[in-house]
Amino acid sequence: MHLEDIEQPDYTALVTRYYHFNALRAVGKTRISWHILGEATRLTQEMRLFEESSFENLDPVEEHLLRNIFWQIHTADRSASILNSRPISLHRLCVGTKPTSSYWRRPSSDAPLLDHSTTPNALDIESMVSQGFDLCQDLWTKASDIIIKFDTLDVWNEGITDGSALVGPQHTIVITDYLDFIGMIDHFRFDVKVPETTNSSDPATMARIQRAFDFQRVHLCITYYCLKLVLLQRFYDGGVAEHLGVPGRAYGIALRKIDVASDMVRILSEASFESLQVNGEPCVCSLYLHSSSITDSVAGTNGTTHGSDSSQNCTRD
Repeated sequence: MHLEDIEQPDYTALVTRYYHFNALRAVGKTRISWHILGEATRLTQEMRLFEESSFENLDPVEEHLLRNIFWQIHTADRSASILNSRPISLHRLCVGTKPTSSYWRRPSSDAPLLDHSTTPNALDIESMVSQGFDLCQDLWTKASDIIIKFDTLDVWNEGITDGSALVGPQHTIVITDYLDFIGMIDHFRFDVKVPETTNSSDPATMARIQRAFDFQRVHLCITYYCLKLVLLQRFYDGGVAEHLGVPGRAYGIALRKIDVASDMVRILSEASFESLQVNGEPCVCSLYLHSSSITDSVAGTNGTTHGSDSSQNCTRD
């Protein structure tokens, strides 16, 4: 990384820092990795990639790559905020305008990213992987927006101690957003298989493609259940969990968390160790948060605690 790519940032400047951030996070260096992510987010802000107009008149391949890396950095920013209690950088309140950038929507044939010579039916496979990619960004964005709305409501309602007095039009919006969140995976197939139209006599190629689908499925499931736990806890802390059908007592939220945990355990029991290993430190962090949240909830029903904010922070170094 040199001064030149700061003065004239492009895709390479962003992806270099994003990979550096991921490499450090993969070995548990969350504090250092966050500083590297900060460089990437500042370059993203300078390039104004949160505005759709920034992608006009670009080469299709460059546009495709820039859109993908922008949304990956955007999601990493949300992830650091939710899992590591870091300040968020790419929210509309921070950039001064509502982000208008969209996902890559052109046909993949305009800018294919897979090698057709080694990947049969590359366009179909890329399209299927892109659906999961988009869903991942949607999950983090929706969950983060719900938490930010809660924080905003906390400011507006500061000093009000009766949680039931807060349930009004504003909280109805947050509850509606939560219902949208839990319905986001309803139409996504988690049992994705290599398309039957894929013609390859090489078993290794077919296995490689299927592994990619399996890795993504595990990542999406863990992400979804982890964020669902975070949001349930946020509703409980805000005193409005009963509006989700959860009794407003410690045992009520503990039972609901155990239900979520059982769903995640089922996914983990079906996943290969390789799938968990590939997802690296983010997977470990999500599982850590998941287990800590369950432990704290169960302990709370017995009148004990296991440390403050342990379920809301996954800073490991």
